[in-house]
Amino acid sequence: QKAVVFLLLSVTISELIALILMILLSKTKKNREKTKKQGGRVATSAILRLSISVTLSAMLLPLSSLLDSVLVPRLLGAYSADPIALFGLFSGGAVTIIGLPVSVCYGIAAASVPSVTLAATQGKSVRKRIFFALLITTLVSAPCVVGLYYFAEPAVKIVYRSLQGEELSTLVRLVKIFSISAFLLSGVQTLSACLTAQGKPSRAAISMLLAVIVKTVTYLYLLKSPQNSVFGMAHATNLCYLVAFLLDLLYNLRVSKRKTAKGEQGAI
Repeated sequence: QKAVVFLLLSVTISELIALILMILLSKTKKNREKTKKQGGRVATSAILRLSISVTLSAMLLPLSSLLDSVLVPRLLGAYSADPIALFGLFSGGAVTIIGLPVSVCYGIAAASVPSVTLAATQGKSVRKRIFFALLITTLVSAPCVVGLYYFAEPAVKIVYRSLQGEELSTLVRLVKIFSISAFLLSGVQTLSACLTAQGKPSRAAISMLLAVIVKTVTYLYLLKSPQNSVFGMAHATNLCYLVAFLLDLLYNLRVSKRKTAKGEQGAI
């Protein structure tokens, strides 16, 4: 218990320090002069409109995970002797391993925001910036998918050395099934950032909400069968990220087309 408390405390302190640093950097003379050159402060209403949509989008996955932690063990408990441990292999094991390459791609998503925003404001081809960001994301995440699939067992043994026997084989299979999400979730991150850059973060929130609904309905069906067991959860989550990816891509294509059209009209 003490270890968990100190772990959470360290995360809280690190985030607090990062917040203080960002506040100090934003108040520097150089940044104030840059803000004035760009037309002064941004309207509070615009900031709130963007921040609320981004916050809602970011909250969906944690809320979905909370719902999963309640429903999934109950479904698995119908035929499993230890449903909590089984669900823990997925949520605390497979999700953690897949999250490593996704966290690496987070930097690409963050870097795509100013690039896409600049293209949108100047009337340039927004789609080229979006596809370039998605290409870089693919080049980073796709090899990770292949590596996680073919080297799932050594990866699991390195990260979770205490696992043995059936638990080890279960987690290895979960990682193999779930490996495709290393690409899908990375792509969702990048495409969501591109939507935010175009002033449409609500589209990303809608995509994720629909994807979470699809996931929940899917695993409610799959987990009823002992043959699917917790592996059905991995398939349902893959489907969730696939739906979010396709919807975000569709929204980006629509929004970028409008932005480019407006830019061409303005140039004329």
